[in-house]
Amino acid sequence: NQMARQLRHRLELKENIDLAREVQQSLLPQKGLKIDGLDISGATMYCDETGGDYFDILKSDKDKDKIGVVVGDVVGHGVGAALLMTTIRALVRSSFQQSGPLEDRMNDVNRLLFQDTAPASNFVTLFYLELDQAAKLMRWVRAGHDPALVINCRTREITELTGEGVALGADLDWSFSCNELLLSEDPQVILICSDGVFEATNESGES
Repeated sequence: NQMARQLRHRLELKENIDLAREVQQSLLPQKGLKIDGLDISGATMYCDETGGDYFDILKSDKDKDKIGVVVGDVVGHGVGAALLMTTIRALVRSSFQQSGPLEDRMNDVNRLLFQDTAPASNFVTLFYLELDQAAKLMRWVRAGHDPALVINCRTREITELTGEGVALGADLDWSFSCNELLLSEDPQVILICSDGVFEATNESGES
């Protein structure tokens, strides 16, 4: 009888985790975005049923020329990281629709997130990119995340989008800064990823 109860408990637990995975996957973009010369897409693959990596593609309700691309990585794995991921997703989406400088909006996100992360010392690294089609400009805030890479398809030149910034939820008093770069007339590829891409190995342990 005890084994039967434990088996039922394990099955119920697996069902709940499977449901959590389905909910989390539904919160990620289900398709890319093609608009005005932009072709944006993303993908994520968790090593567990759920995880803390996430990405998002954002369109402004008020400014059709503004497009946002976000990649984040919550510390840890599993259901706890997935729950914190949903929180940062909601905060960033709300921030994107607000007016004001990008750095001020990120400071607001950090302040609100800190209220949830401080007791458990959790944090989220984030790369937040906004593309301004009208101004032919890209703006970004780097919150402790790996730099993005910009590849010029004509010259093959690679530029790192760096910038100072600590992880979100780690320091209440940190003041983020916004970085800018003109969009090239040449075709460009912008690559934003989490550390899982750089740490991935094949069956032989090779990067």
